[in-house]
Amino acid sequence: MKANNAVLWTLAAAITLGSAVWQRTTGPTYPARGRVTLGGQPLKLKLLRTHPGAGDLPVRVEAARPDLTGVVAWRRYPTQEAWQALPMRRNGDALEAAIHTSPRRARWSTK
Repeated sequence: MKANNAVLWTLAAAITLGSAVWQRTTGPTYPARGRVTLGGQPLKLKLLRTHPGAGDLPVRVEAARPDLTGVVAWRRYPTQEAWQALPMRRNGDALEAAIHTSPRRARWSTK
């Protein structure tokens, strides 16, 4: 009987840990990742979908070639607002920008 309990506890722990990893890598707020080649230079991308911290959302692209420039195009989700263009500034071997945070909306109505 004790062997069955150990197997069940091990199975429960494996399912719980597997579910946690699956949620972290596929959930709606996980960072989207990708790779592109721009001007013969491979770039790794990590797109943050949430920003729980204080201040603006930093955007950074490693781009060693000094002739590369960039623009961040963004809009609030889920809206039909017009896209906003934010030019990126060079900082050493990277292009950087910061998307301004929006004020928090109330989630619950008090009416």
